[in-house]
Amino acid sequence: MNEPIGDTTETTKIALFKGRQIRKIFYQNEWWFSVVDVIEALTETERPRKYWSDLKKKLIAEGYSELSENIGQLKLPSADGKFYETDCANAESIFRLIQSIPSPKAEPFKRWLAKVGYERVQEIENPELAVKRTRTLYKLKRYGEDWIEKILLNYIYKKPASKKPVLILGLGRRTGVPIDLSLKIRYNGTTNLISLIFTNNICVDS
Repeated sequence: MNEPIGDTTETTKIALFKGRQIRKIFYQNEWWFSVVDVIEALTETERPRKYWSDLKKKLIAEGYSELSENIGQLKLPSADGKFYETDCANAESIFRLIQSIPSPKAEPFKRWLAKVGYERVQEIENPELAVKRTRTLYKLKRYGEDWIEKILLNYIYKKPASKKPVLILGLGRRTGVPIDLSLKIRYNGTTNLISLIFTNNICVDS
């Protein structure tokens, strides 16, 4: 996959691994992660792009011929607030890259990656699970049941019966309440919010 995709501001997100930011984007029904962010988190190098350039040569020398096919240029936010095309890979490809990065953080990162990716896919396949998770997290933050119910109801919309929905992920912030992901539905180019999914502005590793 070589060609970049269009605007991705609604599907990008920041996750944390051991205090390091990992940018990710939901694309083709799965999470894709910034390769340079992963490298920086694992190696703590001050030149992650140079490390990635050298690693690509190493991977090709090791016979990883599918490298170019499994790395995509997707638009992610930068420190200046703008979006730039960035080398990204899905969880499976990231696992392969990790094998060639000597780091004591490799194993905990694999566990983190599996957790971060799998939980979100579960929530897409089962929106009720997402709502249940949201309710639980708000309770842990000591919000009252009435308040939680009000917030959830504010984010549930009836979908048109004549249209077949396609589920995608996006960021939701209509109420100013800390919200992580909102389940959205796309109809002929328009997007209608139908269900609240998760809480918090970032996903923190355990």
